[in-house]
Amino acid sequence: MEPRIEHLAPKKLISKHLTMSLSDNKTGELWGSFMRERKAIQNNIGTDLYSLQVYDPHYFSPFNPDKEFEKWAAIEVTDFSSVPYGMETFQLNGGLYAVFIHQGSANTGHKTFSYIFQTWLPKSEYTLDNRPHFEILGKKYKNDDPDSEEEIWIPIMKKDAVSEYIASFTADIQVLLEQVRMTIKEAAPEASEVISYQMPAFKLNGILVWSAAHTRHIGFYPGASGIAAFKDELSVFKGAKGSVQFPFDKPLPIDLISRIVKYRVDENLLKAKTKKK
Repeated sequence: MEPRIEHLAPKKLISKHLTMSLSDNKTGELWGSFMRERKAIQNNIGTDLYSLQVYDPHYFSPFNPDKEFEKWAAIEVTDFSSVPYGMETFQLNGGLYAVFIHQGSANTGHKTFSYIFQTWLPKSEYTLDNRPHFEILGKKYKNDDPDSEEEIWIPIMKKDAVSEYIASFTADIQVLLEQVRMTIKEAAPEASEVISYQMPAFKLNGILVWSAAHTRHIGFYPGASGIAAFKDELSVFKGAKGSVQFPFDKPLPIDLISRIVKYRVDENLLKAKTKKK
């Protein structure tokens, strides 16, 4: 099962959503509510329905069926000038997607998703991007009918040197590195990823932070100023003037990492403004 790779143009959707988990699935409730009020949407484009999932950046690292996510039932519209009472707007931004065709009832969808995430994605030249996942339910969609057909859109981006660095470690260490990576991306969305001193790094008005996997810990390197600004909270970890060690056997301090990165963003921005004067 090979997907087509497609660059999605931005879309405007009118929708409803619920927060749920795979172990507490409310999909039927969501779609029942949406379909009862669907006729109130007057400016729709076509009849295709969109089933979207919005995941937290750390949703897949590690995967847990009890983790919550947002699920949206939607249809594309020309604009947001007329939004029916009780409905919401959803701006689906563009980007690169792998599009798979699932054939069969909705109850067999887990087989297709298992293939995508366990077989195709690891062997492909792509990695997951942090954007909405969605399915298009078109004319061939028949829910539980074995002849049903739907499109599954998976957000992707080309693997790069950082992804290759992470892939060189065992699965358990990859999870930790990806958690650090996603935390930094969320805290500094405008930063770019690079390899510096043979380590993954994020750059915005200069290097913000580095990170790397070692024998027993994840090394995090926000520079001397980043360590000094958070020295009290970091005192429970081993470290040096510009670095700190997060041991493999302890939970990563995600919130602390995020705040350090945001501090470094502000610090680099101030330095950049000062240089221009």
